[in-house]
Amino acid sequence: MKRFTLFVALLLSLVAITTSAQNSGFSYQAVVRNTKGEAVANSKVLMRMSLSVDETVYYQEVVETTTNAYGNVSIIVGEGKNVIKGSFDAVPWESMAVMMKTEIDATGKGDKYI
Repeated sequence: MKRFTLFVALLLSLVAITTSAQNSGFSYQAVVRNTKGEAVANSKVLMRMSLSVDETVYYQEVVETTTNAYGNVSIIVGEGKNVIKGSFDAVPWESMAVMMKTEIDATGKGDKYI
């Protein structure tokens, strides 16, 4: 019985450590359009996401994704695959004044963000 209890305790500890080590992030969806207002369909795009408070950027990442037939994209901000600056965990969410800036490069090359 003691071994079983110890095993369960170790297993729960491992689950807690694994869960707390994961980035949380949040879902973000958008429709990518060109300068004519037309949806950019079935194209690779880069999205540079910046989270800031009072013009201080706490977190910035670039997300590579592909639009669907309607120009829609769906990403997780804070996933941390291509972090440019900071840490998602360092964003002061309690301030209630976090602003998100989204820049998109519809060429997918990373040199023409708008």
